[in-house]
Amino acid sequence: MSSATDFIWRIFQQTMEADRKNVPTMSLSIDSMDGVAYTSNNGIHAGGAVSAPTTYKSIQATSRRSSPEFCYALGHWVQLGQGDRWDQGYDVMAWFLDYCEGLRNGFVAELNKKMRSGYSANYFVELLGKTVDQLWSDYKAKYKTNWTCLLSNNNGTQAVEYTVTNNAATTPGGMKFMNQIGIEYSRQTVISATDFIWKTFQQTSDADKKNLPKVSLSIDSMDGVADTVNDGVRVSANYIQQYTGDVKTEFTGVLYHEMTHVWQWNGNGQTPGGLIEGIADFVRLKAGYAPSHWVKPGQGNRWDQGYDVTARFLDYCEGLRNGFVAEMNKKMRTGYSGNYFVELLGKTVDQLWSDYKAKYKTN
Repeated sequence: MSSATDFIWRIFQQTMEADRKNVPTMSLSIDSMDGVAYTSNNGIHAGGAVSAPTTYKSIQATSRRSSPEFCYALGHWVQLGQGDRWDQGYDVMAWFLDYCEGLRNGFVAELNKKMRSGYSANYFVELLGKTVDQLWSDYKAKYKTNWTCLLSNNNGTQAVEYTVTNNAATTPGGMKFMNQIGIEYSRQTVISATDFIWKTFQQTSDADKKNLPKVSLSIDSMDGVADTVNDGVRVSANYIQQYTGDVKTEFTGVLYHEMTHVWQWNGNGQTPGGLIEGIADFVRLKAGYAPSHWVKPGQGNRWDQGYDVTARFLDYCEGLRNGFVAEMNKKMRTGYSGNYFVELLGKTVDQLWSDYKAKYKTN
């Protein structure tokens, strides 16, 4: 408490007793209570699991403007530039205040001094020459929490804006995501997945691809594993929290599957759902992210059972005709027919399934 007090006085530039609150005594108690901690007047009450301070003062030591004497910013905090509002509080506002401190050394100390007798939003204008909303806009623009990437191949380019958002940042799963996976890794993965999918589908020109200027990925508190609607992918923070294996590799595989849904054609809604899911898992398989619990080649009851069963069957078909899945996807741009298998492989899908099962002799 003594060292924290000294550090706070220095941050607030309170070099004289007249600058400080007159607090002759302070108390700290560890209590059986909900939450982390709270402060009432000159008394601090902390729960059994005491957290490091979650204020601007605890991250200030990470800045090159300060000595590394204290550093208590937590790994699960949002990253620079994240957050919805400047006054969202806690880590979101702490990073914003650190940005403001970079514009004017001592900004937080001066703002605290002004708040001794009252508060006005105009304090930001007085100290930094801009409204707080203008400053927030500048801050968001500086760190660009939405990313635009120009993906290219031999015959074309397509600009896609990717957004990655952790909507479950305060949940155990959201914290695990930030600590073990992270925003930047997720961004890189959706970009690499997109490039891999275009190559797998042999989509070498913009005309071959869906025209999607923006794709979003969010981590949400939800049931299940993940879902995709149009150009938006959601991954369950609950699933991330409960997964006991290599969560980063599993997350990568899930993203390859879901990003396939973003970019694949679905026959204008006519393609069987099992084939849609099978193609997504086929991409995951070819990318090298098939988990160990998947069925083995030849297993399964129906060719359109979906997911890993259909993915294994499609891999067999791919072996009969290189580029089969790419050609099938291309045909499904405008519709679907079971005859596509005959056109591409010379046999009905039921004949192909029978041959597949016979090859692996799983009956």
